[in-house]
Amino acid sequence: MGEHLERVRPLVVQEARYAPKHAEGLQRPGGDDSATVAGLPSKLANDFSNLSPKRISYVTGGLITAVIGILMMPWRLYSDAAAYIFTWLIGYSSLMGALGGILIADYWVVRRQQLAVRDLFLQSGRYSYVNGVNWRAIAALLIAVLPVVPGFIHAATTPGGQVADPTILDRLYTYAWFVTFILSFTAYLVLMRTRPVEAADRAPSFGQPITES
Repeated sequence: MGEHLERVRPLVVQEARYAPKHAEGLQRPGGDDSATVAGLPSKLANDFSNLSPKRISYVTGGLITAVIGILMMPWRLYSDAAAYIFTWLIGYSSLMGALGGILIADYWVVRRQQLAVRDLFLQSGRYSYVNGVNWRAIAALLIAVLPVVPGFIHAATTPGGQVADPTILDRLYTYAWFVTFILSFTAYLVLMRTRPVEAADRAPSFGQPITES
C-alpha cells in the first residue's frame, strides 16, 4: 500500500499546483450550467439504456435524451422568472419530495440501515419484488403527488405562475416538497407494514462472485 501511495503522491502534488487555475475557471459565470449541460445527458443516456439494454444502446439513449430536451422547449422556462419558479421548480420539487420520503422511510425506518448487498445485484433477490417493481413504493408516490397536481395545473395555466386568488389546493402546491415528502413517507411506512422485511445478511467478501444461487 505504501508503495502505491508513493507513486500517486507526485500526481497529487502536481494537480494541486494547477488547482487554483481550474477553480478560477469553474467560478466564472455559467460554469455550473456548462457542467450540468455536459453531465446530465450522459446520466440520462445510461438510464434509458438500462430500461432495455438489448434494444437501447448508450448512443441511442443519448439521442432520446436530446430529442426530449428539445421537445421540452427549455428556453421557454427562462423567458419568465416567475413562471420558472412557480411551475418548473415547485413542480419538480414535488417529485423530489415524494421520492425522498420513500427512500428515507425505506432505508432508515423499514430496513434500519441494513441492506443485503448481494441481493442488490440479483434478479430474484429480496429487492426484486414483483417483476422488479415495488408496487407499494409506486402507490406511495402517487398518493403523495396527487394532492398537488391540481395546484400545479392551475399554476401552469396561469400567466406568470402566480395565482391571484389561491385555493387550499393552490396553497398545498406552494409547499409541494414538504407535502409530498410527508405523505410519501407516511404512506410507504403504512403500506410496507403488510410486507415482512427479511433481516439483511452479512455483506459478502469482494472476492466472492455474485451469482444466482
